[in-house]
Amino acid sequence: MVLAGGGDSALDWAIYLSNVAERVTLVHRNETFRGAPDSAAKVFDLANEGKIDLILSANLKNVRWKWCIEFCDP
Repeated sequence: MVLAGGGDSALDWAIYLSNVAERVTLVHRNETFRGAPDSAAKVFDLANEGKIDLILSANLKNVRWKWCIEFCDP
């Protein structure tokens, strides 16, 4: 599951899906999140535990087929 964003919705979904999906990747254009500080801290904790993959300072450029995702610098 790939999510894009850094606000409350993206963070909340990433946290929830980390317990449900086989793999969760969160893509955000900055190094910090706009969402609630507690949620941001939880996402970083889950990333340190290997439950969420973070791709920061990147924009989601294109999603093709099921397994091809391209990223570009902001």
